Amino acid sequence: MEPDIRPHSISCFVRADFGPYPRRMRQGTLRIEGVEAAWSPFWSFWRRQRPIDRDVTAIAVRDAGPTEPNAKHGGRGNGRDVPQFRVVVCTTPRGTIELVVPPAEVDRLTAFFAPRPG
Repeated sequence: MEPDIRPHSISCFVRADFGPYPRRMRQGTLRIEGVEAAWSPFWSFWRRQRPIDRDVTAIAVRDAGPTEPNAKHGGRGNGRDVPQFRVVVCTTPRGTIELVVPPAEVDRLTAFFAPRPG
């Protein structure tokens, strides 16, 4: 399935064990446009975008847990339902990148980063 080509921005947390990405969870914005994706930190003097390669060999989704302290963990707050954030884990040849997103964004990200045959 080819990704949606309309530009889309997602507020999310990112952590990775390689490249120019933060090693600890950092809040930022993921921008998807066509076949390209880039993440930029929310709090930084240098809000430079960091491209995210789509060379994903495996993808998994799990609930946000204790290692994602700033992510929403579901329940109720201020009389409203709070969704439980999900973690989209993308394994690449260089390492692993984790994107912590609201549940409404999981399908879009898994389709975008899904491993491509060949």
